[in-house]
Amino acid sequence: MADFNGTILTNAGRDILTKALAGAKLTFSRIGIGDGVWDNGTNPEQMVALKDEKKSLPIQELSVVGDGTTRLRFVLTNSGLTEGFFVREIGIFALDPDTQEEKLYAVAYAENPDFIPSDGVTKVESVVDIYTVVSTAQSVTAVISDTVVLATKDDIKQHNESTSSHSDIRAKIDTHISQTDAHNIPGQISAAIDNLKSEIGTPVKRYEHTQDTAASLWAVEHNLNSLATPIVRTYQTSTEQIYLDGYCGSGVTCGSGATCGSGTSVDALTLSELSFSKVVLVSKDKLNIEFSSDVSGKAIIMM
Repeated sequence: MADFNGTILTNAGRDILTKALAGAKLTFSRIGIGDGVWDNGTNPEQMVALKDEKKSLPIQELSVVGDGTTRLRFVLTNSGLTEGFFVREIGIFALDPDTQEEKLYAVAYAENPDFIPSDGVTKVESVVDIYTVVSTAQSVTAVISDTVVLATKDDIKQHNESTSSHSDIRAKIDTHISQTDAHNIPGQISAAIDNLKSEIGTPVKRYEHTQDTAASLWAVEHNLNSLATPIVRTYQTSTEQIYLDGYCGSGVTCGSGATCGSGTSVDALTLSELSFSKVVLVSKDKLNIEFSSDVSGKAIIMM
């Protein structure tokens, strides 16, 4: 985009702003661009229209900056343009609070303009921000159009970080994690014990041992008070990332698959079975689990 001078309020713009400072609503209606050449005698404050308006563009977004100015965002596009032109002038239009008549509120001019080609030669779509004075007007709005919307990097970043984005995907992930056949380790263990109960028809006692330091011999002191041969399950837990990014076609991406952007993620435990070589009963409340190499993890002992 060419280097434009700062926006200058027209006399009509000053009149509208005065009414807004008195409590009326300040409403921006659209953006106009043109290729009119301003001669040395042009007084921007007295302009009521662009010298040669070529295209009218809707406002995509309005943001009150807080320093007496507001930012208007529009998309400069050559869609439907039959003849290219130099973008020399930009006009901000607003509605008169008393009559609702559209008037030229502020203008900007570029001595060294850019050329926008006709549609079909080269496709042009560019997000442009223009700032103008609103001072301390209490109510500043714009006629917002959603016909052409281009997301900036900042828009995407805010979207990805928002907890309200992709609520359907988040719901799927919550359901996925809570399933006993997915990543819910306690649920899996409880289900296994229930299945064992139904098979042997007797009450089942359960003890869980955590081996933080890798070792080939796990010395387990349990409270099961039994010399019977136990059922032992040994395993390691690892963490996989479930990403809450984009739609990616499939909706939910688990594990190390492709991801969209840099959105938030949650940890989910995965279970990996460890093979031990021997279980030695030491006493009614002690046993050793022997491995072929040093490993760490957990053991579930059931009687």
